[in-house]
Amino acid sequence: MMRIEEAARDHIHDLRKMKSGTLKIATSTHLSYYVLPKILEIFHKSYPQIDINVILSDTDKLYDLLEKESADLVFIPIDTAPEHFTTVTLFEEKFVVAISKAYPGSEYLCEHAVTHTEIVNRNYTKEKEITDMSLFQGIEFIYSPPNTNIYKKRKLLFGNPDITPYITSSADRQQLNYNLMQAGFGAFLTTDANITTMPASSGCMYFVLRAPAAKRNFCIVYSAKETSHSFNIVSEFVAIAKELFLCDNPLKQLLLK
Repeated sequence: MMRIEEAARDHIHDLRKMKSGTLKIATSTHLSYYVLPKILEIFHKSYPQIDINVILSDTDKLYDLLEKESADLVFIPIDTAPEHFTTVTLFEEKFVVAISKAYPGSEYLCEHAVTHTEIVNRNYTKEKEITDMSLFQGIEFIYSPPNTNIYKKRKLLFGNPDITPYITSSADRQQLNYNLMQAGFGAFLTTDANITTMPASSGCMYFVLRAPAAKRNFCIVYSAKETSHSFNIVSEFVAIAKELFLCDNPLKQLLLK
C-alpha cells in the first residue's frame, strides 16, 4: 500500500512538472493539418515526455468527445463560443469565394477579384471586399451537405440558390473542393485561412466577402479544470498556441516552411 501510494504521488508530481502524461487533441478541419504541426513542433521540443494523441472526427462530434473526456481539447471553427467550455480564439477567418476564370459567364467578375497573395497578406483595400452578394447571382456553388457550417454560411450569405449536381463527400475536404472549382464545376465558398493553404493559381479569381455572417473564429475549445490531471498540459499547449498566432497576420503561420 505504501509503494502504491508513493507511486501515485510520483505520478501526480510528474504530471504537474510536465514530465509525463498524454494530450488528446480532436479535430475535423483541413486547417488543423497546418495549425497543429506548428504548435506541436514547439510543444514537443519543450515537453518531449508528453504523449500526443490526435483524433480525427466529424465536426458535430467534437463537443461530445470533450463531454466524454475522450479529448482534452478540440480545434474547431465557430461563430459563437459554447457556454460550458473554455474557448480560446487563435485567429479570425474571413469568407472567400473562389471561382475558375474558365467558368462560363464569369468574365464580369474579374474587376472585383483580389489575388492569392493579397489574401495571404490581407493587404487588399476595403473597397475590394464584396458586400453585394447578388454579384454571384446565377453562379453555381459546389455543394456541401446541409449539416455543415459551409452550407449554413452559404444559405445565410446567398439565400437558397439552386444546388449544383456536383456533390462532394464533406465540406472538410477542402483540397477536393478547391480542385473541383479549378476544374470549372462551380464557385467554392471557403475562408481566407483555407485559401492560404492552397496553391496559388493564375486561372482562379478570389473574392473576399464582407457581411456579419462572412467571418468566424478558429478556436481551441477545452474543458480541463484546475483539479484535472491534464490541466497543466492543456494550459501550456494553449499558451504556446496563443503566442504563436498572436501576430499582425496569423495567416502567415499557416504557410509551409
